[in-house]
Amino acid sequence: MILRQSTSGTISFGPFLDKTDGVTLETGMVTAIDHATTGILLSKNGGALTIRSQAVTASTYDAYGNYIVTLSATDKNTVGTLRVQFSEAATCLPVWQDFQVIEEAVYDAYYAASGTGVPAAGALEATLTAMKGATYSETTDSLEALRNRGDAAWITATGFSTLSAAQVNTEIDTALVDIHLDHLLAVDYDPAAKPGVATALLNELIESDAGVSRYTANSLEQAPSGTGASAIAIADEVQTRTIARVTLVDTVTTVTNTTDANIIQVNGETVKAGITKIL
Repeated sequence: MILRQSTSGTISFGPFLDKTDGVTLETGMVTAIDHATTGILLSKNGGALTIRSQAVTASTYDAYGNYIVTLSATDKNTVGTLRVQFSEAATCLPVWQDFQVIEEAVYDAYYAASGTGVPAAGALEATLTAMKGATYSETTDSLEALRNRGDAAWITATGFSTLSAAQVNTEIDTALVDIHLDHLLAVDYDPAAKPGVATALLNELIESDAGVSRYTANSLEQAPSGTGASAIAIADEVQTRTIARVTLVDTVTTVTNTTDANIIQVNGETVKAGITKIL
């Protein structure tokens, strides 16, 4: 139900039903609902429930458990939702009803006898004036003024870029060159003439090896120490174990010791330095 803002009026409130069976109508609730501290409560536009104003006309019983309740101009002074509620656990079930309070001009435009569905011009003007505020100026604050200002002043305003996409790309390229990031992929990196600051991370990791980049000793000092067997020793061991387990397919016809007792030839082919026998 829609109510007119700040205007006294009556509502039908109920039905009030007995708390025991939920069916029997309660017809003697006038004193209770009009009580100054425990009577009808109001929540204005979602606010906390508070007792309604006391400068009211006494409520009357209507019929079928409903009461005619007067809401004062104070009760309806806030635009928005209005909840009317009453609870008396010892007597009846809780009763509540929700309303919508709208501005007087809007209410009259729709519900007055001569309502046209459109608020009166004076009301519209007053509403717009309130929306505009005391410092509103059509010269500087209207939508047209803002658009015109944007058409001219905004284009040349400081802080706004007017560069094309190609110009932006050029600016980015320049910035990358300024901090030497182009040396990672785009241009030659000369370790003998390092770009930028000598103590920069990449420059400290790289040194020149006759013009070729290589890692510095300091950058590799946490690498494996290399204290294991040499590559030659590992190769010799692999060859020795392979020969010891090989199955000869060809028949050995000649085994010859050369002048060096540590070299053996099988069928004229030198096999391995250091072999003293064939298993």
